[in-house]
Amino acid sequence: MTEAYAAFKGGNVDRAEWMARQVLDQDPNHVGMLKLLGAVHSSRSDWRESLVYYLAAIELDPQDAEAWNNSAVIWESLGDWQQARLAVHRAIVLDPQFVNAFFNLGNLAGRQGHTDVAIAAYQKAIELQPDYLPACTNLGRLLQAQEQFQPALDLFRKVVNLNPNSGKAQLNLGNVLQMMGNTEAALIHYQRALELSPYDPLLAHNLGLLYEQQGDLETAKVHYLLALKLDSRSAISHHKLGEVLQQLGETQLAISHLQQSLSYDPKDPTAYYTLGKLWCETGAIDGGVACFEQAIVLAPDFAEAHWELAQALLKLEQWARGWKEALWRWSAPSYLAQQLPRHRSIASWTGESLKDKTILVWAENDVAESVKLARFLPLLKERKVAKIWVECDGTIEAWMAGLDPVDQVLTRSGKAPKSVDYQISLGSLPGVLGCDRWAVALPGEPAI
Repeated sequence: MTEAYAAFKGGNVDRAEWMARQVLDQDPNHVGMLKLLGAVHSSRSDWRESLVYYLAAIELDPQDAEAWNNSAVIWESLGDWQQARLAVHRAIVLDPQFVNAFFNLGNLAGRQGHTDVAIAAYQKAIELQPDYLPACTNLGRLLQAQEQFQPALDLFRKVVNLNPNSGKAQLNLGNVLQMMGNTEAALIHYQRALELSPYDPLLAHNLGLLYEQQGDLETAKVHYLLALKLDSRSAISHHKLGEVLQQLGETQLAISHLQQSLSYDPKDPTAYYTLGKLWCETGAIDGGVACFEQAIVLAPDFAEAHWELAQALLKLEQWARGWKEALWRWSAPSYLAQQLPRHRSIASWTGESLKDKTILVWAENDVAESVKLARFLPLLKERKVAKIWVECDGTIEAWMAGLDPVDQVLTRSGKAPKSVDYQISLGSLPGVLGCDRWAVALPGEPAI
């Protein structure tokens, strides 16, 4: 029995198995050797055979918390999450001080998306054993994912202090520092991690992220290429390298890496989105549309993809669909960074009857685009609207005031009149009107 344990601890699982079976030949009900055989088969990823031995141990000693806990790990490996949850809870009931059981509960809950349960389980494991580094690391990653950066930082610092020669620990600390914007400190820990783990593709990738964040695209490119040299099938590294190459103007090479990324991860909507933008840059608008559409299939609320799709469709003169997709721009962060919706206290017009109503049409930031979109204002008259108010940039205020359908013009900085029934942005007007073409140019359009 002693030799069986020693062999397993030393990594000689074949000898451990042989020794354990010698014991079981003399004592078939030896719980310790049954659990050891469970561990032997688990080390070989032979989950079903491993479970047989753990269940046999539990049958002989239903109070063995370790057997219940280990069986939970095997149930999870077999994909039976309900049985895994029942087993790990049974282990905790039998031994409320069982650190490994709380750790495994955290792992199980985290993989199932029960973040609060996972956090509580890891915290309990750390409370029972403050230097339990795997629990500190996993809890830190969960908190980091929730953007609770300071407690995550404290945990990762603790792990590094207790295990300074761990490349993974240095990498985790560098990651959270980078996310907190402390790129100089992050670089120190990345460089230390590189000394400890020079062949870690994740480290090379994260160095690429750091240099990209600092605006050093050439150095970022070098590190992404290194990450791919270490792991040529990394979809995310191909993706990020493609984005950097796009910014460096190496469009064709960027397209190649985005295509590689999608060959390894065909369900990444952001990769389709980036590739779509690249196709549009080369003039292959149809290819861009196909990519944006696929991104939306994978992520229906992907506002940026809808907005890029709208612009591509309008270039292809697919007006009705393009105008409809353009309504998504108000959910796209890149667009909102330039223009915020206005007059939200007034009811938005979405196609209701305008008979005897007053509507405020407000222009967005792009003055040249506002001039073109003003061509749709006359179509409001067909809806028997009582009055059309327009709010626009001061540079085109006089021209807007001279248009036949416009009753009054406001400068953008002015306040909307209280008597207005509805409001709509000028860019949204064609979509709500259901226009299937560009309207005819208005006389005297200013050249912007």
